[in-house]
Amino acid sequence: MPDQQQHQPSEPSEQEQLAIERQRPTEALGRLARRQLGEPDVPDTAPEPIPTMQSRRMGRLGRLRWLALAALAVCVVIAGSVALYAHNAQQGAGRAPVTTETGRIHEFRLPETGSRPVSIVQGPDGNLWFTEFDGNRIGRITPTGAISEYPLPTPDSQPYMLTAGPDSNLWFTEYNAPRIGRITPDGTITEYPLPSGAVVAFWITTGADGALWFSEYDDKIGRITTAGAMTEYPLPARSNAFTIISGPDGALWFDEYGNKIGKMTTGGALTEYLLPTINTNIDGITAGPDGNVWFSDYASNTIGRITPSGAVSEFPAPSTYNELNDLTAGPDHALWFTEEDGHLGRITTNGVITQLTLPDPNSQPIGLTAGPNHTLWFTEAGANAIGMLTLA
Repeated sequence: MPDQQQHQPSEPSEQEQLAIERQRPTEALGRLARRQLGEPDVPDTAPEPIPTMQSRRMGRLGRLRWLALAALAVCVVIAGSVALYAHNAQQGAGRAPVTTETGRIHEFRLPETGSRPVSIVQGPDGNLWFTEFDGNRIGRITPTGAISEYPLPTPDSQPYMLTAGPDSNLWFTEYNAPRIGRITPDGTITEYPLPSGAVVAFWITTGADGALWFSEYDDKIGRITTAGAMTEYPLPARSNAFTIISGPDGALWFDEYGNKIGKMTTGGALTEYLLPTINTNIDGITAGPDGNVWFSDYASNTIGRITPSGAVSEFPAPSTYNELNDLTAGPDHALWFTEEDGHLGRITTNGVITQLTLPDPNSQPIGLTAGPNHTLWFTEAGANAIGMLTLA
């Protein structure tokens, strides 16, 4: 068990803790993914076996997707853990660019319908890379909008979160398969199974030690080297870590169930900080341009900031701001975040919040990242598109 320190100004009362448990069930498998799929909260019961979780996700996704994946499985032969796929780049179709006071917005539709893009990062090749949760592909889009797609070797693995690795490749988690994936800039995909007994990995980030770090459902933080060697660091019971990022101080920062933020050194030493707001539901976390860590709280509709020493500030969003999701440091020395109801938000490092309405009210923006040439790129899960905002 790693070394632990606790920084807790006050523990929630028994009544407050009960409210947390009712609001945010401990056994929930992926808060963000469930909302993306339009699924209800998971009942507060013991975790179910994977087959039951798969059947629970069927619902409105429809049987057609499963039939299509079954047909695909017949055609795909998985030999070892490495697979290379040919692909065709094509210009993403979309609506005409829209100019706002904040900048100019372009939208690029994905070639295949129902792809549901989620996470997006800038790659080492200068392009933007993204996951297609329902399409079971990793996508790439050039700064001019040319899109390439790479199917995953494992059918219905549901690629989820993505990060640029220290080895000039992209690394990602698979929500419906206990694996970590790697894709090279030319499209070669390698999959690494999680250690025995691991259920699923959520977020993934590059650590200061040159390895990849990821959060696991079963109360662990995982580490994988670029050669594929894995180590797991246990967390306290019922931590249910979800987001994770490498902070400005070189430590790993992540949220924990029970309104906590955790910090782990690359040596495995753990410190926990209690947040002032109960019932938190943190869906985004990033290293800020001010040397602090920032996070978005879906439940309380706030943007939070925590210093390397654990001092927390919270900035409530106006009531017109809803469903705060991912956030990232922008090219303008501010933080930007997505709102699933069709908006982008911006917060300065001193807490001033503004909002930008996207052209498509059904866009459902999820992930976002800073891109080249003073741009922000974001996924539109509802519109099956990738968006680009060129800042004014």
